[in-house]
Amino acid sequence: MGKLDGKVAVITSGSTGVGRGIGEAFLAEGGMVVINGRDVEKGARALKEMNAGERGHFIRGDVTIREDIDAVVDGAVEKFGRIDILVNNAGGLIKTAPVAGLADEDWDYAVRATCSPRSPGGSSTFPRSRASTASPRSPRT
Repeated sequence: MGKLDGKVAVITSGSTGVGRGIGEAFLAEGGMVVINGRDVEKGARALKEMNAGERGHFIRGDVTIREDIDAVVDGAVEKFGRIDILVNNAGGLIKTAPVAGLADEDWDYAVRATCSPRSPGGSSTFPRSRASTASPRSPRT
């Protein structure tokens, strides 16, 4: 029995780096994971390399775009019936520079990706993630 048996996690930017490591750890503890990213090929490869099988699912999306966030949350609920854990791993800068030299659009992107209430960890996610209190269902194919 793992610590996360039956729990469903959504992990943004979950196909590489820290997000992927979190996904691997959750799978090892018996959880089901929905990883998100902008590259479908990377997502599919990550799930295969993690041996996620039916306990893993990838949904393409950019966390700075409201419709993409909604699609990730709704897709996770559609696939597994609920969301128990949200890992808002996405974020960062497209370009790096000292703050004084950072272009406004690059700063705005970083804020939207990490701090927006519309981000997967933000308040707009909770009504849908908490909509189902039933046990997670078997993964749909």
